[in-house]
Amino acid sequence: MKDKLLEVIRGLFEADGRPAEIEPVDIALTAYLVLKGALANPVRGSGSTLGMALNVTERTITASTGRLSSAGWVHKHSGKSRRQGNTYSVILEKLPVAQDIKRTVITPEAWTLAEQYMRAVPNNTKGKPRRFTKSERQRFAFALQTFLDRYTAGDAQLLRDVLNFALSHPKYAMKAKRGPHELRRPFRKLLEEFKNRGTQVQAAEPAKPVAAPAEPTDPNAHPWETPPAPSSTGQVVYKLQWFTVVGAEGLQKLLNDSASALKECECVLFTRTPTHVTEKRVSVMSAFGKWIVLDAATGKGIAEVERAA
Repeated sequence: MKDKLLEVIRGLFEADGRPAEIEPVDIALTAYLVLKGALANPVRGSGSTLGMALNVTERTITASTGRLSSAGWVHKHSGKSRRQGNTYSVILEKLPVAQDIKRTVITPEAWTLAEQYMRAVPNNTKGKPRRFTKSERQRFAFALQTFLDRYTAGDAQLLRDVLNFALSHPKYAMKAKRGPHELRRPFRKLLEEFKNRGTQVQAAEPAKPVAAPAEPTDPNAHPWETPPAPSSTGQVVYKLQWFTVVGAEGLQKLLNDSASALKECECVLFTRTPTHVTEKRVSVMSAFGKWIVLDAATGKGIAEVERAA
């Protein structure tokens, strides 16, 4: 990754595509922020701190950040209301750097995953609609690129499945809702739990008597049509096709994710409480960028789904 960042910095010194108003101090400040990690996460720094780093005055830094913001190279978030220094993010797509270099830093697969992730978390932890800035979009993509490179060997589908698991898991859901960058520290453990989830469910099942007769199997039964395990926290668990989610919020996210691997077909919607399991035959359809679940017999909406929506 360091080699890739050096290529980005080297590209800043190429004249092609550089706005005429950009001055040498602006290039130096951008390079400094890139080295400090501003492509991946916002970098906090006061005008005096940045001025000392570049050996210029605070007034020069203020003028420079103004030009960089106008050019779209840097996104500044004021910390004045919190009595903190400003934070700065460098916007990769706006830099005059060759496209092939940009694609080595953040691949198209990571950008696509970032867009899908933002659609999966339309509201913040307080339930209010989120408006994602370019810097937040890039922050998501950079974190996802890190996961692709370090943990999944570039397997985007595996990473997508792990993230869906995190969004519906009581232990990881809160961090996952804030964004994939919040999963950096626990990601290795999260990946292990995802891979071992089948083993853990089997271990939790009571042992069957050795001499017990084998239960008859329905040759037409689909692997989807097995009830989910109960939640360890006592929450309601829903299972639709191969997706198991916890709570109405988890079900809502699944249905709002048009990029999920749900299939348009007739299947069973399981609803599991701590005391019992109910199942309903439903039809799953894709419409208006989301998934719709209807009663297979009546064609009407499902109460559980309507409450989740």
